[in-house]
Amino acid sequence: MPSQLTESSEILDVFFSAMRQGYATKPKKGTIAELPGSKVIPFESGEFKLIDCYFTIPDNLASFGQTIIWHNNTPIWMMSYHGWYFEEAIPFLKRALSETYSKNNFFGGRGPHFFRDNLMTYINNVEKNDWKSFRGREEIFGPNGTSLGWHGYQGMILLPL
Repeated sequence: MPSQLTESSEILDVFFSAMRQGYATKPKKGTIAELPGSKVIPFESGEFKLIDCYFTIPDNLASFGQTIIWHNNTPIWMMSYHGWYFEEAIPFLKRALSETYSKNNFFGGRGPHFFRDNLMTYINNVEKNDWKSFRGREEIFGPNGTSLGWHGYQGMILLPL
C-alpha cells in the first residue's frame, strides 16, 4: 500500500463520494447474514471500498454503526457512531449530513457545526476535527429546545502515520 495514501486526498474523496450516495440519500441497502438486523450501504471506487453498516433497535430509538474504508482489501480508515433519534428528526438529520457531504466539508465526518430550519436545529460539537483522528457529538433540537436525539462519533486512519 502506498505510504503517500495517508497524505493524499484520495481517502476523503472516497468518503465524500460514498456519503453523497449513502445514508443521507435513498440508497439501496443490503444486510450481512451473520449480523442480524444490519443495514449495509456499500460503495466501491477503483481499489477502494467503503461500507457503512448500521443497526436500529426494534421498539427502541437507539442506533449505532460504523463506516470503514478499505484499500486493496485492507482497512485503512474507520468511523463509529452511536446514539438515538426520534423518527421525526431523521429527515432533518439527513439534510444536515448532506449539507457537508455535498460541499466536501469534513466536520468530524458528520453534519455542519450548525444547521437550522423553521422547526429544528442541528448542532455538531466537534472535539477533534482531523480526518486522521476525530471525535464529537451531534444533536438535534426541536422548536422548544427539546432534544430530538444525538449521536456520538469517533474515527481515525488505520495506516501508520
